[in-house]
Amino acid sequence: FCEAYIDFYERSSQNAAATDAEVIASMKAFAEEASGLEMPGSMSTEARLGLATWIDLMSQVPADASQADVAALGQGLSVKQTAQLDAYYLYSNATCLSTAR
Repeated sequence: FCEAYIDFYERSSQNAAATDAEVIASMKAFAEEASGLEMPGSMSTEARLGLATWIDLMSQVPADASQADVAALGQGLSVKQTAQLDAYYLYSNATCLSTAR
């Protein structure tokens, strides 16, 4: 999981000039890849549920969406879903990026 997340993070953060279409394509590709990965044993249930929510959100995003469209999807989430997403982001960034190459 972390190797795939690091690759996604690096693709996303290294090209500040990326178009919305490129960013969305990268997000959708990682969501598809992540849905088939085995999650680390250290990932909490909350973080797993947050990842599942994120994958579901990405499946709803049309290829021609803007980054603002993606951000708007999160506005319809419950407080619990938002907390789960936060747990996923925290886990992925703290665990995976702290071991980045």
